[in-house]
Amino acid sequence: MTTVTRPRVRRSAVPATPQVLGQVLPGGSCRVESYADGVDQRTAQRLRDLGFAPGELITVVRRAPMGDPVLYRVLDTVVALRAEHTRQIRVSTAG
Repeated sequence: MTTVTRPRVRRSAVPATPQVLGQVLPGGSCRVESYADGVDQRTAQRLRDLGFAPGELITVVRRAPMGDPVLYRVLDTVVALRAEHTRQIRVSTAG
């Protein structure tokens, strides 16, 4: 009997291409790059006030049982954001 071994595929918590914050899996980290086109100034300012400013390192802590909201660690604080806001934050892999 021959045993076939398959190479292990490691699933990264953050793909290499820029994406939105809501796509990062729990345990993954990323950096805020920008906000999506069309985000109103009040929302952008509120996100900056919460620590989701361009250049900041964000870690996904966990998702609520139904998937929304999601807890994020930013600037030594844990913040919960709803999916509608996470779709407005563009991120890239932390590094």
